[in-house]
Amino acid sequence: MRILLAVLMSLAAVPALAHDFVAEIARFNQIAAARDLTSQQAVQARILSERAQAELEQAETRLLLRVRSLTNQALREAGQQPAFLTSEIARLEAALAQNPADAQRLAPLLAEIRITKAAYDALDRSSSERMREALAMIEAAPPRR
Repeated sequence: MRILLAVLMSLAAVPALAHDFVAEIARFNQIAAARDLTSQQAVQARILSERAQAELEQAETRLLLRVRSLTNQALREAGQQPAFLTSEIARLEAALAQNPADAQRLAPLLAEIRITKAAYDALDRSSSERMREALAMIEAAPPRR
């Protein structure tokens, strides 16, 4: 548990690649304060908002950690120093471009990194769309009486 906490805290210190919902959540809460929260639209909006946040949290904790782990593994195997920067994949690609033997040997790992990153990006886009839907739905909810 301490290791997981340390990993999560270290990630908090690094700029995240994901969408930040802070502004959307604040706007949602501001709008919700003037709406009938028992209405069908408000309940559905809350569910969409919670799902969007959960998807993003899952993507960050699972897929982003996986992308970082795979990238650092490939950097180590290519004889490079692992990095804790958002440019890890680009750095790995540049290192592999200079060494065709490593590029061929590590091609499957780089492919897995790209696939995992694409899944992460898709979840980020999906959760952002859900948050936009939640905001539109809470705006359509009837006002508080």
